[in-house]
Amino acid sequence: MTGKRARGATRAPESWQSGSAPVGRGSVQVLLLLALACRVAAAADPPARTISGTVVRRVIFERQPIFTESDRARLSWLPLAMVNRLHVDTQPGVIRRTLLFGPGIALDPESLAETERKLRELGIFGDVEVRAMQAPGDSVDVLVRTRELWTTSVDFSYDKFENDRLWSVQMREKNFLGMARTVQLSRDADVDRTSWSLGFADRQLFDGTWQGDIGWSDSDDGGAFHWRLARPFFRLTDTWSLETSWSDVDARPRYYLTSTRYVRPRAQIRQAHVGLSKRWKVTGQGVWRWGAGFWAENNDIIADTPLEVASPDGDLGVTASLPAAVPEDREWYVPALRLQRRTRHYEERRYLYAMGTTEDIPRGLEFTLDAGFAPRWLGSTESGLWWRYRQDSFHKTSRHWLHRVVVSGTGLLRAGGARDTRIKVQIASYHDFAPGLTLATSILGGTGSEVDRHRLFDLGLNSGLRAARFRELSGDRLLRANVEMRAIWRRGLYDLVTPGLVVFADYGTAWLEEETDFRWGLVRGSIGAGLRLGFNRGGTDVPIRIDLAWPLLYPVDQSSPILSIGTGHVF
Repeated sequence: MTGKRARGATRAPESWQSGSAPVGRGSVQVLLLLALACRVAAAADPPARTISGTVVRRVIFERQPIFTESDRARLSWLPLAMVNRLHVDTQPGVIRRTLLFGPGIALDPESLAETERKLRELGIFGDVEVRAMQAPGDSVDVLVRTRELWTTSVDFSYDKFENDRLWSVQMREKNFLGMARTVQLSRDADVDRTSWSLGFADRQLFDGTWQGDIGWSDSDDGGAFHWRLARPFFRLTDTWSLETSWSDVDARPRYYLTSTRYVRPRAQIRQAHVGLSKRWKVTGQGVWRWGAGFWAENNDIIADTPLEVASPDGDLGVTASLPAAVPEDREWYVPALRLQRRTRHYEERRYLYAMGTTEDIPRGLEFTLDAGFAPRWLGSTESGLWWRYRQDSFHKTSRHWLHRVVVSGTGLLRAGGARDTRIKVQIASYHDFAPGLTLATSILGGTGSEVDRHRLFDLGLNSGLRAARFRELSGDRLLRANVEMRAIWRRGLYDLVTPGLVVFADYGTAWLEEETDFRWGLVRGSIGAGLRLGFNRGGTDVPIRIDLAWPLLYPVDQSSPILSIGTGHVF
């Protein structure tokens, strides 16, 4: 792709457009020639600023296979042509339904940029380019160029700590029958349960503006089912959206008696939501939206027999009983209002979270706030102000520094105090020393009040502490810090595989405030190194992660090294 130039037609260099300094007579002819050249270039390809309002004559689609002719000639010893034949190419209608412009419609550069982002967001294309080209008269042609990706993947993860093994195998097709539909089947196993899962998602339902997904899972301690149907904002400045969803979970979660001891009662958790959002106002910096909806949540903790008490180290050989009614047994029915902001400014980057594909990073503040009152007369077991907040914002403070701030929280504020209220804040920073060499740091903190005992914060080898047991630390307070030095070989191997190396350090702890205050003796850590592999022509461009970690700050010797295999960076 051609970066910013892809947003509109080619623009003359800035040095040709300035020139207020005094010039000598000998330079006049040169300047006249340059001015004439500028006029000719402008006639052949209008500047981006003149595209706004220009009518589109036609849209030209240029579709490339996974491996082009030059790829096949360069790597003739590989069966690349066979890979192209085995892959089902994207249907033309998928691309057409994503466009924010068409013949006879006035064009603006923002539509070109947003169309590019929407096509990349599908996750089924490698390179995407959308640009305007001069056409006869006062019109333009728009070129839409896409390159296919291999969208069938088998994702594998594996973590081992002494006798504890966690593994997962997921088979996924992101472009089923070339229709931008996702089908996935997975098998997961951890210390608590083993399960099968099946899911289906369609991102272009009905007229192409609707989305839907459905999922089912069956495990040795229960099962789950969910569905969602939504008509999201088709474009940033669209006028309305609608969403409805339902989930039903029957499982045996960890219910913590203390920060280190838990039982596993049966739990039935049902959640439902329906909401309508409208555009409020559009500014040069962002889009403001408001909405109204209804949220329902039903928790039922069932513990009618004594339960075995366990710890992260294993069963303790004792039993405990829960009272007939626990605070987690509840029903909340909440009519709520929504306030949302989305930025209109994006930056294209590579090698931040993926391994080479273009990533669209929103610049500025983005958040969603839902708030409403849960009244008893609607059936709620307790009344109060219910709220939910999510913020995700990127900020660039210099050429080499990028910062990300993620804030999330939810809870119920009532007369007797907060109920199941939790707040998490993560600040991640990325400093590019050189192309392919990045220092990544992250600080994560969490706090809560009367947090549900089956939803405490936790840390372990699956959640950012790579030399700890599965969910080794739990509590209503959380602190975690991670540092990684990432070196990515951008040239890669034959433009097929992009390798990378990392060295890292993890530190963190979680505790129950009612049991203890923070102490440095509670902190656990690890250091280690890892390999990253990205497959440039695959639909999953996040890296395969292979880490070896050695534990630090433990009072007794721990097994080492700890092997962790998964997909995606830890943060």
